[in-house]
Amino acid sequence: MEAVPRLPMLSFPVKLTTKPVDFGECLKRYIQLHYHEDPESYNNEITELESLRRSAVNASTDFIGCSSLKKYYCQLHYLISRFPPEELGSKLQNSAFDQSVSESGDINYEMNNILYNIATLHTILGAADARTSPDGMKISCTHFQCASWAFQVLSQNSKGEGDFNPLLITFMTHLALSQAQECILEKSMTDNRKPNIIAKVAMQVVDYLRLTLKNLESFRKSSTSAVSLVWQRHCDFKIAYYLAVTYYHQGLQSEEQQKMGERIAFYQASVEKLEEALKVSKTMEKAKVIGEALTFANDVIRGKLTGAQKENEFVYHEKIPPFSSLPEVKGASLVKGISFSFTDPEVAGPDIFSRLVPIEAHQASSLYSEEKAKLLRRITGEIQEKDEELEMYLASMQLDSFAFEENYDNLPQELVDACADLNSRDAFKGLQEIIDNISGYYNDLERKIKETEELIKEEESSEKEFCLVIGTKRAPNQILTEQKREIIKYKEAHEAALASNQALQNAIAQHKENLILLSKPLNLLMESLPSVAGVESEADKATRMEVQRLLGKVHEMQMQRSEFENKLRSDLQNDDITKQLVLNHEDPEAFFKEELSKHNHMVSILEQNMSAQSNILQALSESNAAYGAMRRTINQVKSQRAGSISFLLASYNAFINILQKAEEAKEFYTKLETQVNKVNSRVKSFHDVQEEERKAKLVANVKKLGGNIKLDL
Repeated sequence: MEAVPRLPMLSFPVKLTTKPVDFGECLKRYIQLHYHEDPESYNNEITELESLRRSAVNASTDFIGCSSLKKYYCQLHYLISRFPPEELGSKLQNSAFDQSVSESGDINYEMNNILYNIATLHTILGAADARTSPDGMKISCTHFQCASWAFQVLSQNSKGEGDFNPLLITFMTHLALSQAQECILEKSMTDNRKPNIIAKVAMQVVDYLRLTLKNLESFRKSSTSAVSLVWQRHCDFKIAYYLAVTYYHQGLQSEEQQKMGERIAFYQASVEKLEEALKVSKTMEKAKVIGEALTFANDVIRGKLTGAQKENEFVYHEKIPPFSSLPEVKGASLVKGISFSFTDPEVAGPDIFSRLVPIEAHQASSLYSEEKAKLLRRITGEIQEKDEELEMYLASMQLDSFAFEENYDNLPQELVDACADLNSRDAFKGLQEIIDNISGYYNDLERKIKETEELIKEEESSEKEFCLVIGTKRAPNQILTEQKREIIKYKEAHEAALASNQALQNAIAQHKENLILLSKPLNLLMESLPSVAGVESEADKATRMEVQRLLGKVHEMQMQRSEFENKLRSDLQNDDITKQLVLNHEDPEAFFKEELSKHNHMVSILEQNMSAQSNILQALSESNAAYGAMRRTINQVKSQRAGSISFLLASYNAFINILQKAEEAKEFYTKLETQVNKVNSRVKSFHDVQEEERKAKLVANVKKLGGNIKLDL
């Protein structure tokens, strides 16, 4: 049956108008009197509205025409929210059924006619498609559902006024739904759905058609329209035809269930309904298309019936039950009216008179802002309470000291860099060289100072002997006195440096062991440090992981709460319904409640987030208590490890400082040695000069005394 030719669909003609409308005079008058604005400044808007009406009443039979009708309908909604209907001129419409003329001074009548044309144009577009492809079936189904909704709204709005007979509009509503369901049925058969599913879908088509026919029969009693007879024959035919389809698929379902007698009863009932449909079809239009569908269905169904009868006669021998005893199938509705929003910019386009906002809309918008503020204050107050509760809990649990890292024993990068530096320097050898160099500097300088002191003493002794020999006393030489004073100063500096040298050697001795440890390979260094590896049992580890998971939940809860709060705050701030209030001003409180409900989802998420806090904290408390003893042990080991690492880093920093001090000591001794060498050189030179002078004076003195004295020069 999936290849059965498609049956024609019914559509309804649009209403036509023959009289143009001038909105200018009445709109300008109201703008001046009630909005106190220059009416001439709205000429463009009025022209645009009239142009839009011309496009709507002369709409093309396609998607563009449908869009024009909807756009004009939406703009009329905007219009009556700013201008009372009685201020707008009368409209003239021609009836599409009896060609009579109806007049109404209410713009609502114009809106009803436009809405009617929207619905009928959807039926025309839905019926125009051949429905031979999945997309075609889907498009037609959508058109009929859109038409059904428009007819339904029209029935509610028109209240039977004018030529909108409520029975007729209800008939159109149900017919559109039946044809939408018919598209679903065609798609189900094309997709080879299970027989019981197709039977339910087909039965729902029949149910919709029966409702349609009931309303049509009531309408025909009060109408002489000839077209209603065509509609009745169409409904009678499709009821019989789709009952045949329903029974056929019920028979297929019975066959799958191995109920061979039951399937024959369904196939027989299907053939009977098909014959009934054939009789009705002879009085219908499009007999060729309908005949092709009937012929195809007849071949399929009679073929199944003949085959089933033969199998039952020769194989199954099951009793064929009467039709009245067969199980009934309930229809499954898969369609409903598809609406469009009057305020949707994609449908309505920009609000033509958006510059005109009634004072009532501004006042209502202020009230809505207060409702938003109340909602935000309530939620943020609850959030603040929960945040304070959480902050106090985390502070009391001292969970910030909890060790959650899996890489407990990883060395800090600073320590790794220190080890690499010491290994590149050969630190142990370097320390010994530092000690030896400083000692060498000190000893060399000490010898030079002592040498200089000996020279000074020698000079003083020679001077003293000379004075005794010649029997005179000379004043101390200022040069020697100055050099003696210099060497004493340098000696004091040298002796003071001894304390620094000793402090440096003590520092080396103090940190030597740690520096040797830092010079070893990293694996040996890691083994020497306190470690938490192996401290935990598997049970302890599982408990720790649970605490870690719960703390992660706490963090996630905090992040989500902040994110959702900001989202709600932003949504409320951006929620401006002033334009909507232009259209909805009858019951502000109900409208506010409806508009605020769009924030219910975010409010619900925040409330769920806050309500989860107590459960998470309870579970965290229990897990943390179970891990308490092990946590203290791990924290103790971590503290010891941190202390050891800190001590090692201190030794490395001390080593760097020692190197700097050693360099300073070298510089100090070099400068001091230079000064001592200068003093030593001057003392030597002075001593040599003085010796020559003393020898000369002694020789002269001997000659003076007679030359009998022998001098040991």
